[in-house]
Amino acid sequence: FGAEAKIVDNVRLTLSCPPLQPTGLPQTLPVTGQPVPTVSSGAPALTLTRNLNPGQRGNDVKLLQSRLITEGLLSSDSSTGFYGPLTKQAVMAYQKKNGIEQTGTVGPLTRKALGR
Repeated sequence: FGAEAKIVDNVRLTLSCPPLQPTGLPQTLPVTGQPVPTVSSGAPALTLTRNLNPGQRGNDVKLLQSRLITEGLLSSDSSTGFYGPLTKQAVMAYQKKNGIEQTGTVGPLTRKALGR
């Protein structure tokens, strides 16, 4: 019964604690104290160091996909690191939303928009 009593005590303690208040996302970077860069959607700015095209793989593709998921343009299970047809379609939707020619590739203009 000792283990069961401990579980009951933990449950009672948990239920008696006041609920945590959501604090939201940090407004400043912990190390520098600088404001966290954001874009109009509230998503963090994304800095890509190369153009991205269908067929490519890499961590930067995965970061792009995560951003497109945050923007609601790509399904949440699509962060694979491979720039396939679904990513191309999502990039085209992002480009349309941001007034950029819809090429489906991430060139200088799309990279600049992602960095805002």
